[in-house]
Amino acid sequence: MTRFLIVGITGGFGGAVFAELSSTVDDSSGSSDIQIRALVRSAEKAQARFGKLLDTTELIQGDVLDYECVDRAVKGCCWVVFAVNYPYSQWHTSMPSALRNVVKACQRHQVGIVFPGNVYSLKPVFNTPLSESHPAEPVTTKGQIRKDLESILKDSNLRVLIIRANDYFGPTARNGILDRVFGNSLKGKRQQLFGTQLDNVKQMVYLPDLARATIQLALRHYASHNPALFTCYHFGGYVETRRKFSQIVKEETIKLLSDVKVSPRGPVTIPWPLLRLAGMLDPEARELVEMRYLHDRDFRLDDTLLRRELDGFELIPLRDAIVATLQSYSGGMPSSLPCKAI
Repeated sequence: MTRFLIVGITGGFGGAVFAELSSTVDDSSGSSDIQIRALVRSAEKAQARFGKLLDTTELIQGDVLDYECVDRAVKGCCWVVFAVNYPYSQWHTSMPSALRNVVKACQRHQVGIVFPGNVYSLKPVFNTPLSESHPAEPVTTKGQIRKDLESILKDSNLRVLIIRANDYFGPTARNGILDRVFGNSLKGKRQQLFGTQLDNVKQMVYLPDLARATIQLALRHYASHNPALFTCYHFGGYVETRRKFSQIVKEETIKLLSDVKVSPRGPVTIPWPLLRLAGMLDPEARELVEMRYLHDRDFRLDDTLLRRELDGFELIPLRDAIVATLQSYSGGMPSSLPCKAI
């Protein structure tokens, strides 16, 4: 029996992992080899988000910043999926504290940690896929925080699985960037994209694909019986221009909605100088400007190692992934995600 504890189930990555794990649980016979536990600050919020999907999940109410709550939740698990996230402006205080609590509890109970890495900590090199050996030389404050978090994990002497990915989208993901694309489109408004470089290719990840790969890797690594194995995999996803991605969103919105007139015009581009001005009043806008280099250039991960490990792994077709995300914005639930068997 493999028990996963998800910390951050109502976030994008945590919600996707939960939805994929839930699809493996046979609640009629109880025959699944997977059990799910979640540490949540608000059980009501989790119930409102996932409904009956939680019927086979053990909920523990508490805060990841409270060590006693974390310790109680970690006990008896095989993996902790650290899907915690905070607004950018709170990263420097809350993220390290939350991770240290999880690491301390996992050390006490000898439990492995699954950590969703991003590209912020990597040395910026453009127009060539970057392997897992690429150096961590961050050029931003947020990148340094992410590097420090991974250092905590490396020093923990625990089984750690990092799966690193670029920008993501999907039914469980909501943020100011995605809302301006999917949300605006469904309202008949023009999509809004940051920056003006729409024809440069960009790597994008569909969260259910990322979650499915993460679970497969975690199950394989747990079966290896190595209690102190630190491993990192890069996840590639799709490579497409933002203009083409935006066009597919518009095309599929037209198919989905018969009662909303979708704007025939292309997306509105928000220049970085304008966003920098907005950052004088909005801290999140200010933090976003710092990541401009990831929006304007081809910053891509090489997932050769992952595809060698998960031979035959296939992505959901991009158009299908966009449709599922649009449906979630119009009221669809995570249980309706297109998925492949784990």
